[in-house]
Amino acid sequence: MKLFSGRHLGTTLKQEAFIDTPLGNISLKLFVEEITYVPNKRFALPNGGTLYGYYYDQFDAELVICKLKLNIPSHMVVDNSQAAVFRVKPNNTVHSCNFVAEWEKGYTWETFGSNSGQHLESVEYKNRLIRLHLGTQDGEELMYRKINGDLIPNSLELHSDLERFSFIEYINHGFRIPFNQILKDEICQVHFIVAWTKNIADDVSTWFAVDQLTKYILEGEELI
Repeated sequence: MKLFSGRHLGTTLKQEAFIDTPLGNISLKLFVEEITYVPNKRFALPNGGTLYGYYYDQFDAELVICKLKLNIPSHMVVDNSQAAVFRVKPNNTVHSCNFVAEWEKGYTWETFGSNSGQHLESVEYKNRLIRLHLGTQDGEELMYRKINGDLIPNSLELHSDLERFSFIEYINHGFRIPFNQILKDEICQVHFIVAWTKNIADDVSTWFAVDQLTKYILEGEELI
């Protein structure tokens, strides 16, 4: 572990990264200079989460997948929630870095629709039994983090409402977060959150569950 501080237990090699849900698997992918990279280390975290390491000559990256500490209204309940936090630190400047969360083949959801809000990009997926949300922070929130020195590259420039609200790309029934440049030794951090529960009419619990700050994800594994 290089980019997150904390304890860990054990390692393995070449482990694909994904989130397992009742509607199928959501794959987590990292593209640097348009090349897909696979983790080459795996760390079991003390409280049930997993950290995947991508340690290459050009960059170091880590991906934490874990259950998050939910910060939602007390009357709301979700069956489960999982989150993925990427951190990337180039050893030399990179000019393209994409973070992707997308459904693998074999998913069982039947309908989907955009369900975004302030500072949140989100899609709802459901079938007769299950309602699930996949969410990430929107361009406006990423710009706010950049201004406040919160692990967003200085190269990110989103000046207009159109640029901010269209920065996160919808692809293959998932999301891509694209950065054009990350300088040597800059750390870039983004996250994706998935939450699901029974498909009950007008229940918005999973929508609130994917609208979280990164600290609520990392607290459960003592990584902050």
